[in-house]
Amino acid sequence: MPQATHADDLKLTKNQSLVLAVLQSSEQPLSAYSILDRLREHGLKAPLQIYRALDKLLDAGRVHRLESMNAFVVCCHPGTDKSIRGSRLSRYARPAARSTNSTTRRSRMR
Repeated sequence: MPQATHADDLKLTKNQSLVLAVLQSSEQPLSAYSILDRLREHGLKAPLQIYRALDKLLDAGRVHRLESMNAFVVCCHPGTDKSIRGSRLSRYARPAARSTNSTTRRSRMR
């Protein structure tokens, strides 16, 4: 499994780091269950483990949730404004927003 590549990785838990690494290595948005499937061999067994890690990563601005796709992508510009222009996220967000009239936003999962 590739390691998450950010300067403040020391602040991440093992699960958060694993989830972030999976999203970084993916070329497309992933659902929480897709992430879980990829991490079962690393000891993650319950969806709640993935959702908790994603919730903290969302709060930290390290990942974005694409609500229209029920999926997550890594933030390509951590520490900057939350603009999605020019990032991998924009490739998925713009078509999804046009087709469903929805928005991409960083929000807590409920």
